[in-house]
Amino acid sequence: MLSILKGFVFGNKFGIGFTAVLFLPFCFASMASALSLKNSLWITLTIFGTILTYFSIFIPGIYHSLVAAGVGLLIFLIPGIQLYSAHKKRRHV
Repeated sequence: MLSILKGFVFGNKFGIGFTAVLFLPFCFASMASALSLKNSLWITLTIFGTILTYFSIFIPGIYHSLVAAGVGLLIFLIPGIQLYSAHKKRRHV
C-alpha cells in the first residue's frame, strides 16, 4: 500500500529522501524484534532491507515504488510468513 501511495500520489513532491525517511523507522523496529526473538533469518532480511532503504537515496525517484515494495517484502511479509508457520507448528494445526 505504501509503495502505491508513494509512487502515484506523492510522486517526486517530497524529494528523493522520502522513501528512506519513511522506511528507516520500520527497519529499526524490525531489527529490534528480530534481535529480541534471536531469529537469524529475520536479522539477515532486516539488514538487507535497511541497506536497500539507504540505497534508495541514490536510486532515481521513478523506481522508489519498487524499492518500497522490496523493503516491505523483506521486513514485513517474509518474517510474517515465517512467524505464522512457526506458530502453526507449535499449535500442531
